[in-house]
Amino acid sequence: MKEKLITFSKKNRLLILVILIAVFTLFLSFYKNYQPKNETVQAFSASACRNLTGIYKEHCWSDLFDVVLKEQGLEAGFDLLGTLYSQDPAFAANCHQYAHKLGEKAYSLFGENKEIAASAKASYCGYGFYHAFMEKLLVSGKPITVAKKFCYSVGQNLASSNKLAPLACFHGIGHGLLEDIPNPVIVGNDKTTIAKPLTLCNEISSVEEEVSRCASGVFNVLAIYYANPKTGLKINSVDPYAICRTVSRESMATACYDQMNTIIMSITNDFLKAATFAENVSEDQFAQAAVHGLSSVFAKSLTTSEMARDCQSIQSRLVNSCLEGFALGLVEIGKPGAEHTEAIKLCGEVSLTQEARDYCFAKVIWSISVSYPQEEASKICNGLGDYKNKCLESL
Repeated sequence: MKEKLITFSKKNRLLILVILIAVFTLFLSFYKNYQPKNETVQAFSASACRNLTGIYKEHCWSDLFDVVLKEQGLEAGFDLLGTLYSQDPAFAANCHQYAHKLGEKAYSLFGENKEIAASAKASYCGYGFYHAFMEKLLVSGKPITVAKKFCYSVGQNLASSNKLAPLACFHGIGHGLLEDIPNPVIVGNDKTTIAKPLTLCNEISSVEEEVSRCASGVFNVLAIYYANPKTGLKINSVDPYAICRTVSRESMATACYDQMNTIIMSITNDFLKAATFAENVSEDQFAQAAVHGLSSVFAKSLTTSEMARDCQSIQSRLVNSCLEGFALGLVEIGKPGAEHTEAIKLCGEVSLTQEARDYCFAKVIWSISVSYPQEEASKICNGLGDYKNKCLESL
């Protein structure tokens, strides 16, 4: 009797093992073929990443992007940017670097001769997608003509939804041209480091704004190099715009004054102190570009009431450029899909003079008109109160 019980138990174990293998096989098949919807992505990201800290949270976000990009594609990756931005302030503060990740992944596909569909959502998180895409493209050895062709295709495909995208793409080319220099210490000083990239920007187009945007990408990376002690490049802390005076082409020099913003921010860590450097620039065009760049980067750290106050406390010739920089900076770092919310709030600050308010709204209305499809832009315009009609007329 005992032997029978043992035999029966072994049979049951075997049966259970067979059932488990079958169930597990079915589960693997389901998982392999299941395409998670956004709701699943949101739930996963909230439960799996939000309660982690430090590098563990960053790895979780990175892995999540890998899964979504592999299983759902680039467009879903942009949607995930918006989802995580809304869910987690820590992610929102570092959103730009994850937009870079999407650009890197997209280039991997592009390098395999797979088609990359232009997306209006590539504007999310400060157009970081284009920065990384172009860095990868140019560092991989592709000629600048390929980069230019890609930017023009972006312009054609997004003509009705985001007119700024091709210019952001040209800015990305500038990033890639300087990133193509693997070690700035070997290149030499700042002037020799930027010489070749600026020459290529000079030759890239007959359209001045495209040349300027390319140069702005070069100077943006130079400012980052200044902040990195490993590069051996040092900013002139007394005269941080000294490098800009070595640039002969006016539109490029203007781009330089604008893009020294990040290194000056790190030197001063205070907007009004930073603004004194711009106030010391004698030429209005360059001084205005300088304060525009500074206010755009300080948009991350000030309230809209502080922005309105500070802009109206600096030299009168710089007030409008200051407001414009803050407004467009807020758009750049704004919540994906609702980028203009904080900029509109800034323009409505009660401490602004009527003249300043009108100028601020004019710039935000321009940004709305070039950043969204007409239907979506119309909805935003309808919420602008006294500026509704001017906004609608701009579309």
